[in-house]
Amino acid sequence: MSSILSLLIGNAANLLNAAAYSVRNIMILRILVVAASIFDIIYTARVVSDPWAAGTDMTWNGVFIAVNAYQLWVLYRDSRFSYSAEERDIFNRIFHSLSPTTFRKLLSIAEWRDIDEGTILTKEGETVQNLYLIYQGLAVVLVSDHVVAHCGENNFIGEMSFLTGKSATASVKAAAPSRCVVWTKADLQVLVDKNEDVLAGLQMVFSRNLVDKIGSNNSSIFADTLLAGKGNEEQPPAVDDKFEY
Repeated sequence: MSSILSLLIGNAANLLNAAAYSVRNIMILRILVVAASIFDIIYTARVVSDPWAAGTDMTWNGVFIAVNAYQLWVLYRDSRFSYSAEERDIFNRIFHSLSPTTFRKLLSIAEWRDIDEGTILTKEGETVQNLYLIYQGLAVVLVSDHVVAHCGENNFIGEMSFLTGKSATASVKAAAPSRCVVWTKADLQVLVDKNEDVLAGLQMVFSRNLVDKIGSNNSSIFADTLLAGKGNEEQPPAVDDKFEY
């Protein structure tokens, strides 16, 4: 009877591990791993006679339990975190590829600002001090005072300069009253230096956003700029998808 019970416990541990590999929900996965480790500890205590072997196995299973229990607490904490309607919106639109933990870290140093029309966000040739995400509104990108691109909702401003550390090669000006999420470069640098997950997540988001900007920029605005000018006036520079602003 005892051997049958031990056999059932051992198989239960392996079945739980197999189930953990088959689920997509990370919280359920970690719960199954913890349960499997508990059953494995019980099985080892019943059938392994060598105290060193049993101790090693039970110790490592204890480590697995502790790690997954901590991560379960983190997941639970993040699920209880209260987001505003705007924060939930930008997560769904922009940051959905990030974990809730990484997103919460970014929110902790972010500021929502209402930007007046005509406000200069970055200046050509100067160091970029802030990273902007346009939540609502519109901005224009200027090189030598010529409009070469536009940035609308869901677009970042200053992300390339943040990643490269170079000065802006274009100016950006609010073309309409806008609402933005703003991170100061200094605060954001401290955060990414301490959290590799934040940097990796931002690089992914920036890459996707850059593709969107290149796709939407700006055959229409560039054409309008050319058509609005006179034949004997200096033409604006060609659009370059490598502007850093």
